[in-house]
Amino acid sequence: MMCTVDAREGLDVKRLGQRVAALREQADLDQQALAEKAYLSRAYISRLERGIVPAPKVTDLQQVANALGKSLIDLLHEPTGETADLFRQLQIFFGPDRADEFEQIIVKVAGMPPDQQDLVAKIIRIQVDGWLNQG
Repeated sequence: MMCTVDAREGLDVKRLGQRVAALREQADLDQQALAEKAYLSRAYISRLERGIVPAPKVTDLQQVANALGKSLIDLLHEPTGETADLFRQLQIFFGPDRADEFEQIIVKVAGMPPDQQDLVAKIIRIQVDGWLNQG
């Protein structure tokens, strides 16, 4: 199953593009260098940064994140506080075998306003704590 990210899911692709460009510049890479590291075309990176890729594949975004030395979470948005901490814990909890499920959660939550992200983080934390306490 191919997982894509698009505006219908609440992700602001313009903001994503700005984030990719900013992270690329922080890494001191030009678009061609990032494209080569991510195994994507320079044209794709350019379109992504301009926010005109309407439904980028999560696998492409993961490749960009890896090339920038970031996680998918870091690429999609800058979570703060409890949300950031929980996302990193969930990434470890889900592990590589369930990465698709985790990516779908991140994609949905990334498009929410910060106050809703915090609420979702609290709800998920309660559930994860329950799972951990059962064992």
